[in-house]
Amino acid sequence: MGLDRFNRLLFWILALRIALSYFGRATSAIGGYNFTHFQLNYGFGFIKRGLVGELLGWMFADQVLSAPRVGMLVYGFTAALLALLLVFLHRVMTRTGDPRVWTIALLLTFCPGTIEYIVLDRGRLDQVNYLVIAPALWGLIRGPMPLAALLAGLLGGVTVLIHEAALLIHVPLLAAVLYVRLAVAAQPWRRRGLAFLGLLLPVAGAVWLILVHGQPDVPPAELAAAIRERVGYVDPNVIGVYTDHQDLAGHYREFFRHRGDWSALVELAAAWLLLWGWCRIPLELFERFATLPLGPRERRLVMRAAFAPLLWMAMGIDWGRWTALAIFNCHLLLLILHLAWERPLPVERFLDGLRAAGRPRLRRLALAAGVALITIGYPFLRDTTLVPIASMKVWIPDFWLRFQALFL
Repeated sequence: MGLDRFNRLLFWILALRIALSYFGRATSAIGGYNFTHFQLNYGFGFIKRGLVGELLGWMFADQVLSAPRVGMLVYGFTAALLALLLVFLHRVMTRTGDPRVWTIALLLTFCPGTIEYIVLDRGRLDQVNYLVIAPALWGLIRGPMPLAALLAGLLGGVTVLIHEAALLIHVPLLAAVLYVRLAVAAQPWRRRGLAFLGLLLPVAGAVWLILVHGQPDVPPAELAAAIRERVGYVDPNVIGVYTDHQDLAGHYREFFRHRGDWSALVELAAAWLLLWGWCRIPLELFERFATLPLGPRERRLVMRAAFAPLLWMAMGIDWGRWTALAIFNCHLLLLILHLAWERPLPVERFLDGLRAAGRPRLRRLALAAGVALITIGYPFLRDTTLVPIASMKVWIPDFWLRFQALFL
């Protein structure tokens, strides 16, 4: 089989995998927590997380954003994100024909923290923000500087207004791509500084708006009552973001009391296990075969930006969510680097490089591959209101779930 035919076959396997995940959950309802986020708007002040609801209010005029209507919007957002991901995969795979790209694409598509997270936790504003930064990422790859950096900054500021967690999820991704673009072009430091100012100033402005004006003009209880009167339901956890937070130690005590000490620790260990198993292989290949004109320290700095979502773990909640986003960002950033700046690697040189790799590196790759294989389909995202994936029969056989129970 020729490389072109293998490339096309692999792409259609990945497309089928994504389609099965999406349509396998086509009848599941959006969670109440995510539904409530679409009801927030600026009618009660310039509140954080209110931008999406405000824009939808303009689109639908005085119509109520009922559960069926929000559900259709969410299914559309999810389908658009997955379709955009497929277009991106097709472009990077057909353009490079690189075995490293094949490996990253397979890991990205089959990891339980990427496609499964997007499909099962549909309606998260994190997913909306990936659609927002898509043109910014493309501009940073191909657009003229410093206009592309300013556009990225403006869209990065929009993501922060949509959900403040974007500050450590989507903005570092933009910064990493901008850094590589400027380093590859060997831009002088003054131009690099101006480009980063164009990126960071709008984001800083959005953060300032949230810190100064992010609370509602009325008591949170009144905001909850207004939403409940309009659509008949409100999730108290969403309204809780506008109340006084506990201290960090108190937050952790409440988390462990609610989850049970051992349960929370096991969940955290499982999240980190998946993070290591699914990211170790592409990172090892990137370190082994990288052709970017960057030193080892610069390459590590760029890749650390993908793992910035893990810093939100300090809040003591949503550990699976931050892990899933870090895994997704890691693979997405590597694919962007391969599309834009990495030179394609012939299969023969790839195999020769693996044979020449030292035994410690090969052991790490083999161990990571074993962890990834064992954890395919593992429902580790329980703290993000996800239902167990064991009920999804479209691609995970029962014997595999029983096999996993021996290890996790």
